[in-house]
Amino acid sequence: MASDLNLEKALEWLDKDSAQSGWKKAEKMQTRIASEGLIAMAADPFGRRAGLVELNCETDFVGRSELFSHLALRIANTHLFVNPQNSLQALLEAPLFPLDSSDTSAQSLESTVQQQIIASVGKCGENIQLRRCESFGDFETQSNTVINGYIHTAADSAYDRIGRIGALVKIETDTQLSSLDRAECVGLCKKLAQHVVGFHPLRLSSASPDQDETSLLKQHFLMGGGTIENVLDSYSKKWNTKL
Repeated sequence: MASDLNLEKALEWLDKDSAQSGWKKAEKMQTRIASEGLIAMAADPFGRRAGLVELNCETDFVGRSELFSHLALRIANTHLFVNPQNSLQALLEAPLFPLDSSDTSAQSLESTVQQQIIASVGKCGENIQLRRCESFGDFETQSNTVINGYIHTAADSAYDRIGRIGALVKIETDTQLSSLDRAECVGLCKKLAQHVVGFHPLRLSSASPDQDETSLLKQHFLMGGGTIENVLDSYSKKWNTKL
């Protein structure tokens, strides 16, 4: 027997077989349409950087599975830390990061994002494609930029960072905010992103009155307090800076 009745060897053999099976299936399925799936988000809690990835599969059944959701979130985490240029190819070639320190499914960074996608193809039997990625910010500098996002999740989802629609919002300030004000601004970015998801603005500001309804700054804020422009003016006065 390939494992010689040894549990560790058996698990190692299963992993290798799954990877080989995945490669074979991926080659056969690469032309099949993958139009289902979800968006996953990862965000730095201090508002320095946030990113979104879109991972697609063939059916809603696989798109709602634990395996697929977990993979999407791990890819989003990887994108957050290693892909500031938003290169899809660089992300596919990057080592796949765990969700957090408690993620026992990822004992090392030996597998790339591409390799784990292909292994997942072998497990679920569907074409899986990383469609796109987007992010703002970096961890290297102390900037006057605060970033956060929001994902509209399904009611039965076990995660709060995956869904079908999401948004990122970046706020720039004239001066650096205090730690407390910055934390509040991170929360404001999330609320603004929630507004974007709900109201679908087409532009930031309007060039004419007939564009006000679809311009973010002229829309009435989902959480109240007047228009988005009014809300930003209010926080500018509160934090003594220009947003």
